Amino acid sequence: MTKKESQDPLTKEKALEQLREAYTTLREAHGLSFEEVLNQLQQPKAEIEIPYTIFSPETSGLETITKYLKENQELSLKEIARKLNRKYRTVWGAYMASQKKKPQPLIPSPTPYRISLHLFSERKLSVLETLTHHLRTHYRLRYSQIAKLLHRDPRTIWTTEHKAQLRLRKEITGQADSQQRLNAELNNAKALSSPDKPAHTRQAGSEKKTT
Repeated sequence: MTKKESQDPLTKEKALEQLREAYTTLREAHGLSFEEVLNQLQQPKAEIEIPYTIFSPETSGLETITKYLKENQELSLKEIARKLNRKYRTVWGAYMASQKKKPQPLIPSPTPYRISLHLFSERKLSVLETLTHHLRTHYRLRYSQIAKLLHRDPRTIWTTEHKAQLRLRKEITGQADSQQRLNAELNNAKALSSPDKPAHTRQAGSEKKTT
């Protein structure tokens, strides 16, 4: 028996024991049946959405989002850093700043305006640019409406949205240029590796021999 084979049954038994303990807790503390627990496990985990009503003039967008994820969603700072695609130190600093500026808990009011958390992990835009561009393009809100939701000056929102558009346009242009350069390099590579030379090349070669 190999070392791996001797460890696998122990690992399996330990995992099953932990599962039994978890099921017992769910059944006794929350009254869930085995079928209900199984149905919950089979459902895909819902993606976290940020309600737009949590933002305030006291804190920045990143500070507010970090505070919401830490306190309302009960995520660790390490998890938040991973989901936002940012360094742990950056997230830690944002949370500490939010605690200093606005120590009271966030109580989001009901709103139809929400943004998926994964949009912030793309890092194409700043946090404020991401929020503004999403409200502008997805919900088609006016600059004055966005400014009211995010507690910012309408002129700031207008400038932020135009910066976001420029960034995205530049990225699309850069991708197109990169693709053109790649295609040109591929065509050159094919031409150099082709065993058949062009007709004018063969003709020049034959003329060189006769001379």
